[in-house]
Amino acid sequence: MANELIKDFQIVELVNYADHNGVAIDGSTYLLGDAVNMQDYNHATIIITCGEMTGTPAAQLKQSTSAGLGSEKALAFDKMYANVAYGTQNAYTETAVTSDTFELPGTDYNTYVIEVEANTLDRANNFDWLRLDVASDGNSNTFGAICILSKPNYRAAVMPSAIV
Repeated sequence: MANELIKDFQIVELVNYADHNGVAIDGSTYLLGDAVNMQDYNHATIIITCGEMTGTPAAQLKQSTSAGLGSEKALAFDKMYANVAYGTQNAYTETAVTSDTFELPGTDYNTYVIEVEANTLDRANNFDWLRLDVASDGNSNTFGAICILSKPNYRAAVMPSAIV
């Protein structure tokens, strides 16, 4: 039997790849990406791909008790992986994160990866939803993000949607 990626992973677009032009979707200070439900998965890989960047928006993770972002709070993480050598190599460097936030520097065509284990969410208090926030810095910044959910609790013909 062939391995089928779609049966073992859920691939979710968190932030549409576009020039976000300094405008936050919710009209406040953050570009709100889709939230993913981690109840059926034990791991998430968030991949942020950047195009032309004129600013330095800050990225952070949030956890909540619902898709509607109930009782939302920051999710602690202390590292991410950066590939800042577009076109010359495909090498990711582990990079420390301070205060659960890192900047997407004003350098074009970088890629960033954040690995999240589900047990880092406050599941005891029903914080099962994960989301990426990117601060609006008022500049023209082209980027997008996907989330690959893995290590499912069960394998189905097609896994149920992780977003609502």
